[in-house]
Amino acid sequence: MLCYIMGKSGSGKDMIYRRLLSDPQLHLKPLIMYTTRPIRSDEIDGRDYHFTDEEHLQKLLDAGKVIELRQYHTMHGLWSYFTVDDEQLTSLTAGQAVAAAPGLDHILGIGTLQSWKQLKNYYGESQLVPVYLEVEDGLRLS
Repeated sequence: MLCYIMGKSGSGKDMIYRRLLSDPQLHLKPLIMYTTRPIRSDEIDGRDYHFTDEEHLQKLLDAGKVIELRQYHTMHGLWSYFTVDDEQLTSLTAGQAVAAAPGLDHILGIGTLQSWKQLKNYYGESQLVPVYLEVEDGLRLS
C-alpha cells in the first residue's frame, strides 16, 4: 500500500511526512523520488532523492520504468523530478489490486497532485491512499 501526501507549498507536507516516517509502530518506508537537479549541501543521495542525470533518466524512460515525470525550467536549466518503478515499489503491482496486510511495511510518498494522478493511473486506486492537506491560505503563507 502506498500512502501519498499532497498539498500546496507551506501546508506542512514535509513535517507530517517526517513525523510519520519516524514512528516505528507505523511500519512505513519512504518512497524516494529521483531528480536531475544538483544535490544540496544538507541532502544525502538515497535519503532525500536519488540524484541522477539526463542520460540515466532517458535510459529509464526507454526501459518504460518512469511512472511519472515533472520538469521545471529554472535559471540553472531543466530540472526533472520523477518516480521510477524500481525495488522500492515491488510490493505494488501495476494495474492489480493488492490487499493491505496489517503489520507489513507500507510506503509513504510525498508529491504533487499531478504526480498522484500518474501513480494512480499506473497502479490503480486500490493500492494507493491519497492524503491531501488543505490549509487556509493566510495560515499557510504565515
